Amino acid sequence: SIAGFVVDANGKAVSHASVTIQTSYGGQPHATFTDANGHFQFDRFRTGQYDLRAYAHGLLSPWDKRVAIRTGKTANVRLQLSPPIKR
Repeated sequence: SIAGFVVDANGKAVSHASVTIQTSYGGQPHATFTDANGHFQFDRFRTGQYDLRAYAHGLLSPWDKRVAIRTGKTANVRLQLSPPIKR
């Protein structure tokens, strides 16, 4: 499984943030939301590498790429939101 927290630029937990996961080779995305403490968890995914990103209140986290899911282990991730880069 993969579990973690979504925080803002000040390190404060972000509740109800959307967290997206997809395989690192661009497979079907799945999403969940953080709880009141900014915690999220994805269970029952096959072993492999996954990319994660969070979104809330118009802010995005960068993609956390190639997070490994291994049998019997939980990968811990911290996603930090920031304003999108304007081009």
